Amino acid sequence: MAESRTKLSKRPIELGIRRLTPSATLPEDGLDFSRGFTLYADLAGPLRLAPTQTAVVTTGLSVSIPSGYTGMILSRRGLSQKHSIALLDAPTPISCTFTGELRAVLHNHGRKPFTLYHGAEIAQFMILPVPDINLTMQEDYDEYDSDMS
Repeated sequence: MAESRTKLSKRPIELGIRRLTPSATLPEDGLDFSRGFTLYADLAGPLRLAPTQTAVVTTGLSVSIPSGYTGMILSRRGLSQKHSIALLDAPTPISCTFTGELRAVLHNHGRKPFTLYHGAEIAQFMILPVPDINLTMQEDYDEYDSDMS
């Protein structure tokens, strides 16, 4: 029997992208609902991350996210699994009003130093819809088990 997969509505949105430095690497992979696109390090020289060290890694890019959407910077699974390098503040939400440079706060959770070079794949960037939310005060509603242990 063939596998059935629910297909999400894929209405294209306009995502403006701007190079802030001439050396910035533009994403080559298209925006995909399942993974987004790759962000690359924009470095003047090698960046060595010692064990337990954290560094803000620039991309040299900014994006213009449409109203009604948010951006998310996510760790790259390969960096995390192979080298214990992950985003310290993952996922990093990017508001549609933010127009600054996309940066990744990388942390070396491993026991060995790790060196990043210009053009290294450092994170994933995803665009997600943000629903309109109306908060309503209620005196009573169905409660769910709040025991999180």
